[in-house]
Amino acid sequence: MRCDYCPLCPRDDICPESENNYGIEYKNGEYGCKHPRNWVDKRNKEHDEYYSNMGIDMGIEMSLTENEFKQAIKLCLI
Repeated sequence: MRCDYCPLCPRDDICPESENNYGIEYKNGEYGCKHPRNWVDKRNKEHDEYYSNMGIDMGIEMSLTENEFKQAIKLCLI
């Protein structure tokens, strides 16, 4: 594995993108990906926003009483 920027790559494992269109095999036999830096930055931003929104949702859910939670679920199902 040898991906300098890819957020998908754990440093001890093989890059999951190495078998896709952006996969690359280096001269020393290691596999990695050649994603451009702007893709990596965009992907990191999307992940950050996703986890941030999930945390906000969990906080709202935990602050509701049981009755308020049931009402919220009913509103979501309509």
